[in-house]
Amino acid sequence: TIPLAPVTMSVHWNLAYSFPTPTQAPIFKLAFSPEGDVLAVASHDGNVHVYSTQSHPMRLLTTLHVAHGEEAPILSLAFKPLKASTLFQTTKSQDQRVLLVCHGFKGVLTAFDLISGKIIRTITEKGNEIYAVAYRGDGRYFVSAGKDRCVRVYDARTYELKHLLDSSSMLNTGSSKAHVNRVFAVKFHPTDNSTIISGGWDTNVQIWSLSDGGSVRNLHGPYICGDAIDLDKVKGDVIITGSWRPSDQLQMWQYKTGKLIKTIPFEDETKGDGKPKLNVYATCFNPECDTIACGGSGSKGIKILDRYSGKILGKLEDLSKGIYTLEFAPHESMLACAGGEGTVYIMQKSLNLSSRVSSLRAEEQEETQSDVI
Repeated sequence: TIPLAPVTMSVHWNLAYSFPTPTQAPIFKLAFSPEGDVLAVASHDGNVHVYSTQSHPMRLLTTLHVAHGEEAPILSLAFKPLKASTLFQTTKSQDQRVLLVCHGFKGVLTAFDLISGKIIRTITEKGNEIYAVAYRGDGRYFVSAGKDRCVRVYDARTYELKHLLDSSSMLNTGSSKAHVNRVFAVKFHPTDNSTIISGGWDTNVQIWSLSDGGSVRNLHGPYICGDAIDLDKVKGDVIITGSWRPSDQLQMWQYKTGKLIKTIPFEDETKGDGKPKLNVYATCFNPECDTIACGGSGSKGIKILDRYSGKILGKLEDLSKGIYTLEFAPHESMLACAGGEGTVYIMQKSLNLSSRVSSLRAEEQEETQSDVI
């Protein structure tokens, strides 16, 4: 008899399917609903396409015509966090069906009732272009950021401006002077409701404290050109950044100190080989925070990596245009990504037995057959 070998599993992410949006306009942002049953896709032509994730491929439920006839891009969007129920079910609470959409170049934020498609409230930031929006985990506040270098915090019930974070609210005594260029990414801390992280073209990621009233520290180095900041959602102790450049693209930082933990090299990229490198527009952790996804231009695709080893678990590359946005589903082993092609790509995780276990089983079958003969 052959001794039993330990069963080991290897993780791989593969392309499950893809589908074009109705207009095939470039896609700058997509997001899953908190329950994971809906995917919203923001297009360059001013439309938001809403899909059911319960069918494969996904089924189009509705299209929100945000730009009202103008072909102006939707640069960001965010679902208000849910506490119960699911979208597209009858509910008495508006809190469970709100999609916040950023008509970026116009400086307009629009909150939609996703069930009726009606507008709940519109906010205009005069003279600004809005590139990023995000809700706090409890849904009480949302935040916006963009061209004017300010980070704004709004009450999610009244839609009143509560905080304006800029150089005048700077507590950090270091060399940085708050944001001095456009801001493309903003997030609330997942476990500390009083903290906001933002980053953009000025290579400084700011950590803002609402309790203290300003920026308390910064991370120097990341060149953020899209939704390329995320935090460990389990412990909240690590920040991941993605930079739009051909080297040192993916980096992990200590949240409490702002110090660099490590730069994660792409094992399939070699300096000086003349091949395009992945310049990162977007990056995020999966819900368990053991996997990182990033996408961008250059090599035009995505990479999915093990957080600890840096091993590539799956990738898309050599697409016709770059990837601008990606997000893991909240409750499934699924990643959605999209970009300049106007096509949504769905990646799914699979588990495979190690090759050693497979070879041992083959040997055992051969031995059994010889015994019979």
